[in-house]
Amino acid sequence: MQKDRDSGCGKCLIGKAAEMEKFFISLMNMSVGERKTSILTALGVLSECDAAAGQRQRGRGERKRFEYYLPVVGNVCLQSFAACYDTSTASLTRYRKRVKDGFIFVQPHAKIGEVVPLRVRRQVKTNGKVIKKVVFHNHTLLPSYFTWEKLHEEMRLSVAASMIRRVEPAEATFRQILQANCPDIAIRSRRDNVCDQCAIYKNQMKGTTSATDMELYGKHTEEARLMRASYQADKYSTSDEHLLLTMDFAQNISLPHAIETPSQWYFMSLIGVSIFGVHSANKDRQTNFLYTERRGGKGSNEVISMLDRFLKPETTTYSKLTVYADNCGGQNKNNHVLKYFLLLAHAGLFDEVHYKFFVKGHTKNSCDRGFGLLKKKLARNDCWSLEQLEEILNAASIDTETELLDKDDAPFSDFKGSISELYRNLPAIQKYQIFSMYHSKPGVVECRQTPLSQPDVFDIRRSYDGVRVSSERAQEIYTSTVALPAPAPNPEKIQDIYKNIRPYVPEQYRNSSIYAPPTSAQSQAAQKIKKRRVTHRAGEKAKHAQTTALSDLQALSDLQANAVWEMAAELKEARERKRKKPARKDESDDE
Repeated sequence: MQKDRDSGCGKCLIGKAAEMEKFFISLMNMSVGERKTSILTALGVLSECDAAAGQRQRGRGERKRFEYYLPVVGNVCLQSFAACYDTSTASLTRYRKRVKDGFIFVQPHAKIGEVVPLRVRRQVKTNGKVIKKVVFHNHTLLPSYFTWEKLHEEMRLSVAASMIRRVEPAEATFRQILQANCPDIAIRSRRDNVCDQCAIYKNQMKGTTSATDMELYGKHTEEARLMRASYQADKYSTSDEHLLLTMDFAQNISLPHAIETPSQWYFMSLIGVSIFGVHSANKDRQTNFLYTERRGGKGSNEVISMLDRFLKPETTTYSKLTVYADNCGGQNKNNHVLKYFLLLAHAGLFDEVHYKFFVKGHTKNSCDRGFGLLKKKLARNDCWSLEQLEEILNAASIDTETELLDKDDAPFSDFKGSISELYRNLPAIQKYQIFSMYHSKPGVVECRQTPLSQPDVFDIRRSYDGVRVSSERAQEIYTSTVALPAPAPNPEKIQDIYKNIRPYVPEQYRNSSIYAPPTSAQSQAAQKIKKRRVTHRAGEKAKHAQTTALSDLQALSDLQANAVWEMAAELKEARERKRKKPARKDESDDE
């Protein structure tokens, strides 16, 4: 209210503190469009109130005067009216002109869409050498609800409103003309896999928008923008001493993969293939680690082992390491991966290590770009073996190299057991976004919720006989990790792949290891598993039938019991009626 007094005359608001508070509470729960509608409605009503008294003669025509009233508050001056609605007097003049023309609805904004600079990567081959070029083009992306049918309908309405007879093109012709003459305008595709929090906030704000919802949504998006800005700052600070990495898993791929998928494959369990990507911003190059479900899963040991494979050649070159990842707790954001980075700093392999996470729902990164190129390449090619998938990965982009881990007998190591001897778990790890570790501060982790927040410091080194774990012990643990055994094979799946999937595979790929025939022990184990499952299902079916029969008997007995009780009640009522009838007859005889 003090702001309104300073902006206005001050006299019209004196003694109206309670009314102003009620007005501002209502105003805070309005959206921008609702505020404009409120202003236009108020001006439309005020323009007709005492119109004759509100006019006076001037040099040209009549000058209309407004008596400004705020809802709940009452009569105020022009400056206070504008300040309370947080608008300018020039905007009020524009609103009054619109009211004078007879319109009290909010005029739609002329600029629709969002201007997005698209980064187009091109490859030019000159004298046998491939040269990469990056070109930026500004494109206007219309909202997804602007379909071609809607644009064509708006064109027809515009022609009809102009009252001029013109030849209207068909929808297909209209689309061709628009795409040819406006190549920089596109319709935004409908989105999936969007941020859950953003979807919740937007759906809540479609109805009644409150100030609290706006603040929560603004805070959420601001945190996402801060982490993006932090990544861009780290990207610009890369040097011969600072290594910036981004890591992520791609969506699972099933082998074999065919463009024309047989219908029976939808009812079979194919071989799952995992792809773990590590993108180096220093070299603008991505390394993909490729392995099947028979070698490992997507746990912490697998992630740490593949990171260690990538980082071992880099420890002698760089002194600072920054790694970005998404917010997946089972793979990246957990104590085991964090302890591994702390081990790198504690053992002196890096002077400082920063482990950062994008905000959940806003985790698109450089690895996803490479995975998108792979997805487009794979959609146009059949893939029957791991070696063929490796070739497709390398051909998807010139900035990609692939390492096939199934060639190694033991590609992963057991880091979880080793590093747990050195460090305790960090409490409340999920609420932090940035973790910083330094060789000069052994065992200390600085945790931040945002790039601008103050750090929470934790020393998670273990103590043995009152002595903290030393750097020498950390180096010893790092160099003495043991190999991680492969997961137990699924004999039933191996047999199904050989019998049911292998016949679809071309002859030249049938000798691949993923289609190897099961051993006699695996065949016997598969038969036992199938037999146990059939027996279990039969037992469950018999148990269900027995339970159903018992429930039916119970229901029948309940019905019979109810029928008996009803018959007994009817007999009792009949006896009562029979007993009372003679008594009434005797009474009438006595009279």
